Amino acid sequence: MFVNISCWPRRVPGRRLFIFSQFLREALDRNVASILQYRYQKNERGEEGNPISDQTPKMTVQTLNRLPYYYSYLKQLGKKGVPVTTASAMAEALGLNEVVVRKDLSAIRPAKGRPNTGFPVDEMTGRIADSLGYNNTTEAVLAGAGPRGKALLTGLELEKLGMHIVACFDPDPALTGTTCNGVEVFPLGKLRDLAGRLHVQVGIIAVPEQAAQGACNLMVESGIRYILNYAPVFLSAPPEVYIQNENPTVPLTVFLQHIRSEENKNRA
Repeated sequence: MFVNISCWPRRVPGRRLFIFSQFLREALDRNVASILQYRYQKNERGEEGNPISDQTPKMTVQTLNRLPYYYSYLKQLGKKGVPVTTASAMAEALGLNEVVVRKDLSAIRPAKGRPNTGFPVDEMTGRIADSLGYNNTTEAVLAGAGPRGKALLTGLELEKLGMHIVACFDPDPALTGTTCNGVEVFPLGKLRDLAGRLHVQVGIIAVPEQAAQGACNLMVESGIRYILNYAPVFLSAPPEVYIQNENPTVPLTVFLQHIRSEENKNRA
C-alpha cells in the first residue's frame, strides 16, 4: 500500500490545530492515497474514456496526495463566500511550505495568480476536483469480490464503455487485502468512508442477496447517485438515486422456459 508522508504538513500553528484536524479528517488516509495514485496513473496514460491532452501538466505523487488538503480548504473558503485567495494564505493555513504550495498549484493552473490578488477560489476548487476525478462518472466502486465481482474486474465489458473500477469492497475478511486486476479489495465497512472521500458517483453491487441492501445503504450514505445492481433483489434507495437492476438469471430463466415450451410442443 502506497503512502508518502512527505505530503503531510510539517508544521501546524497551534492556534490552527483544531481547524487543521478537520482538514485532516477529510483528507487522505493510506487507502485513499493508494486509490488516488491508481486513478491518476490510469488517467495519465490517456486510456479510453479519460483522454489526456499533451498540454496537461504532469503531477508528482506528492502533489497528488496534497490536493485533497487544498480542496478541503478551498471548499471552506467557498462556503464562507471568499472569492479569491493566495498560495501564501493557503500555506499559512495548512502549515505547508509556500514554495511547495505554489508548485503544486502551478500543476493545476499553469496561469499564475495576479500579483497581490491571487486566484479565484471557485475556479481552483473546480480544477482540483477535476484533477482528483471528483466530477467524473467514468469511475465506480464495486461491492463484491466473489465470482460476479471478479468477472466484472477482469472482463472488458466495463472498460469498453469507459468505466473504471477504482476500489472493491467485500464482507468476507478472507478477501480483504487481496487484489484483482490491480484493484485492491477493502472491507465492506470502509465503503462509505472511502467512496465518500473519493467522491465517486457510481456504485456496482455484486454481493450475495442478503448483503445487497446493506451495500446499497453504504453507497447512498457516501454520496453515490447511480447504482448498478447485479444482486437478485430489489433495492430501496432515495428517489434521487438511480438504480439499474441487472439480474443475470432473468434472461437465462426466459431462455430455459422457451426450451421447455418447445419441447412440450414437440411431445404433443
